[in-house]
Amino acid sequence: MSTKFHDAKTSDEKCMVDFDLAILGKSWSEYEEYTKKTGCTWVTVQNEIAYLKEVRYNSKVQISSKTIEIGDRLSKVEILMKSEDGKTIHSILWLTVIYFDIKTRSAATHPEETKALFRKFLVNLEETDFQSRVATFRKHNKTAK
Repeated sequence: MSTKFHDAKTSDEKCMVDFDLAILGKSWSEYEEYTKKTGCTWVTVQNEIAYLKEVRYNSKVQISSKTIEIGDRLSKVEILMKSEDGKTIHSILWLTVIYFDIKTRSAATHPEETKALFRKFLVNLEETDFQSRVATFRKHNKTAK
């Protein structure tokens, strides 16, 4: 996976590596420090997943993610599992997270600097709902053979 070794080749991989290094690549202690400093974290509130094509045991796959929605409190990420060559989509996951204040035990508003960082990685999709996105990938898989 490109983010594991930060070895990006395609534009999508370069975007993901930038995102990984900016946020996900932080050490646990840095993330913990952020949580202590702000009193906030992200909590998953909804998952939508579709399994489109079987993955054989010991097969190598690509996992990619992109931010597809950013709001004041909620954000949505799309995670795809693709074949090693990237031609087949095996599964799709839409993950909705809420920015959560641990002290008040309630949703909080994303800080502007966090939203600005996330906007750098925002990808606008043609499909606006999960079922339409799944249908697009099912069609793609039929023609990708």
